[in-house]
Amino acid sequence: MTGRTTVLVVGDGFVAGDLRNGRLTGKAKRVLELHSRGQQIEVLSEGEFLQMVGGR
Repeated sequence: MTGRTTVLVVGDGFVAGDLRNGRLTGKAKRVLELHSRGQQIEVLSEGEFLQMVGGR
């Protein structure tokens, strides 16, 4: 995760409730930090990403 990151793909086991309950991975914490600084990062599930790139 850098200042140039625009998309984070998370595994299908990740649920939005994890964010609300404070169960964050290091990358999720970094996304929140970068968002607070104004960086736009889209968070996609693995399934959403595969649909975008024409995968299964």
